[in-house]
Amino acid sequence: MPSCENKRYKEDLITGMNGEINSQPILEAEFGVLNKSTYKWEYIDYDNENYIIELKTRPKDNHNAFDRYGGLMFNYSKIKKYKKKGEVRKLIVSFNCKDGLYYWEYKEGEYTTGIGGRNDRGCDEYREMAYVPSKYMKTLYEKPNPFKSYLLDSDEED
Repeated sequence: MPSCENKRYKEDLITGMNGEINSQPILEAEFGVLNKSTYKWEYIDYDNENYIIELKTRPKDNHNAFDRYGGLMFNYSKIKKYKKKGEVRKLIVSFNCKDGLYYWEYKEGEYTTGIGGRNDRGCDEYREMAYVPSKYMKTLYEKPNPFKSYLLDSDEED
């Protein structure tokens, strides 16, 4: 765990809190009114009678664009806790990326596990991660492409 004084850690906390505030209305449009967890280290961010939702906010870096590496990852402990609790509600993992908001509904066989993480916050933060390929995710919101007006449609390429 990084020091609470680490600059990048502080920035990430603020980014995550802002991501939760900005994403909640979009998530509610899809999943209904959501209760926000009040405990900072809760294993989920939102819930209601039908869903439990974890939100990962990763809008800063290019490697956090939705399909840059064919999928996204999150801490596998989220799935372990979900299974251990025997939840009947659906588990949703949502990714607030630099290019949009996406989600995956938990299904066995749609993810792989491996060691992953980061070391840019003053310590090694490697653990077992779940990797979900993009083909299993759904789009809630795509941010506009500022270069779209400069791109040619295939009909215009002559």
